[in-house]
Amino acid sequence: MAEQNGDIAVAPMPPYDKTSIAPMGSGPQLPAVSVPDPMDNGGQLGKYRLIRELGRGGMGVVYEALDSQLNRKVALKLMLTNPNADPKERALEEERFVQEAQLSAKLKHPNIVTVYEAGLLDGRQFLSMEMIDGQAFNEWRKTVTIRQQIQTLADVASAVHHAHEQGILHRDLKPRNILVSAAGHAYVTDFGLAKSLGKNVHQSLTGSGAVVGTPAYMSPEQAQGLDRVDWRTDIYSLGVILYECMTGRTPFTGESPIEILMKVVKDPVPPPLQLVDSGSALGLDRAVENICLKALAKKDRDRYVTAQAFADDLAKWLAGEKVNVVVPRTPGKGGKRIYLLAGVLLLLLAAGLVWLGLGSSRPSVKPYLDEGKRFVAEENYSEALIQYRVALANDPLNVEAAMGVKTAQDGIARKDREREEKLNAGAKEKFRESEEKQLRAAELLRLEREAASEDERKALAEKRL
Repeated sequence: MAEQNGDIAVAPMPPYDKTSIAPMGSGPQLPAVSVPDPMDNGGQLGKYRLIRELGRGGMGVVYEALDSQLNRKVALKLMLTNPNADPKERALEEERFVQEAQLSAKLKHPNIVTVYEAGLLDGRQFLSMEMIDGQAFNEWRKTVTIRQQIQTLADVASAVHHAHEQGILHRDLKPRNILVSAAGHAYVTDFGLAKSLGKNVHQSLTGSGAVVGTPAYMSPEQAQGLDRVDWRTDIYSLGVILYECMTGRTPFTGESPIEILMKVVKDPVPPPLQLVDSGSALGLDRAVENICLKALAKKDRDRYVTAQAFADDLAKWLAGEKVNVVVPRTPGKGGKRIYLLAGVLLLLLAAGLVWLGLGSSRPSVKPYLDEGKRFVAEENYSEALIQYRVALANDPLNVEAAMGVKTAQDGIARKDREREEKLNAGAKEKFRESEEKQLRAAELLRLEREAASEDERKALAEKRL
């Protein structure tokens, strides 16, 4: 049975597990088979001596091993294959494993586990990685403060942004895929579901109609298996981890993965502070809640434009700086009618005040109104808002001040939208350039393999590198 957050634990060391949900009626399951354990043969695979098993998932098993040539400990991931499995499924699993090696090898960042090499050992696909002596984030966070958790999550978000800049999505970010060393240094690991931006999700990594990932940490678009999944799906997952740091649980729970997926797609996110009675005592406030809710926006366009922007806001909050976050609002049924009625009432009130002779500004607030107008003309809406609010505080019935507040708020919202659109356009351009580089490199690699002479092959190899 699935755990409450929909993550199916299959190993004592969870950072390497995976949940894969296939469509209903996908056919009977093949019988389990006995896969030879390399530990039974003295634990020697090529130059690697296996020391102990660290964990296993549906696609691979990870061992602590010693590289006898370089005399260093590594985490050695071996692909698990079922000889009775459908050939197409087995080929898909091999594609995922190889893709994890290829994509992970491109990433060089202090907060991402380093991949040393990949290939075949005694006929088995392997991945040799940096050995991290530490705990999964979900275990580590129980021993530290919330501020330490959020600081570490900011580091993780910067690492995820680096992956995005290389054109790589993770698609399975969760606490179990973040390792934290004894010194408190975080490492993102397990790119088994990663994909290169621009590739079709279903063609590159999943079976037709399949949904892959861990339900409680999936974005709505990923939960629906949509083709348009981009880097913002990882930003949603980072928001879920932040939510869990704040409340001790994920936004959506259920008795089954399907129930959780339905909630992820349809239900509004419960504000974190509503679930935490002692939020202020823990140092949590509305600002960090807004950061969390923006990352968890149902529509990807309403989330942070980049993972780095999410990390930057967390850093500002940790430093005690003011964080301006526009959280998308989703009014329920009848919301538009309520807003229309409120507008009509406001107009009636304004007309009534003018008729009664109360619409003119009092002398005491005129300087604030004049300053507000000046700032609006300069498009400095934040300062204009301050001036109009001061005027309204001194003269609550002043219509000009009330309308000035509305104008300034609309201006701030418009500026925020323009800034987000500009950042979004810049991010998309970066990913497009990255994808073009990958395509050029792939074409050069193909030409290199087909080269007629060694000199031609070397020339192409130099151009590719």
